[in-house]
Amino acid sequence: MSINELLLQHKPGILREWFGRIADGYPAETASFLKKQQNQFSNPVGHAFAEGTAALFQVLLEDGDLKTVEQPLELMLKIRAVQEVSASEAVGVIYLLKEVVRQELGEAIRQQGLWDELIKVESRIDRLALAAFDMFMASREKIYEIRANAVKRRYSKLTEKDSG
Repeated sequence: MSINELLLQHKPGILREWFGRIADGYPAETASFLKKQQNQFSNPVGHAFAEGTAALFQVLLEDGDLKTVEQPLELMLKIRAVQEVSASEAVGVIYLLKEVVRQELGEAIRQQGLWDELIKVESRIDRLALAAFDMFMASREKIYEIRANAVKRRYSKLTEKDSG
């Protein structure tokens, strides 16, 4: 059995555990809400993370083009950028997948000698994380740009009032 077959076989458990670890990065009350309610309208953050992790997992399985996950990944990272977390915290949600894969598949990987395949999967996760870092930084830059423009507008209005 290949590691991709194992990943596919354990997909529901991996996604559930990965999402749980992401949610656990929030305060307890928020984490509980994120885990319980993933409806798009009553919990858009939880829904975005559930959709994003599923899309990322699919790209991981297929070793697909990162362009296919750009939208869900970008949404996850925009949420993290607005929440004022550090870049390592934002991108760290991608690296949690490595821990979950090792936890869920570790025994099977040992028994079947799939270490080389695990390294390839972890390299794909690393590429996802690098793309996530770029997206997070772009989102953070946009937030700072919006804030700077707002300050400029306020200052401009103040100087107009003083001179008028």
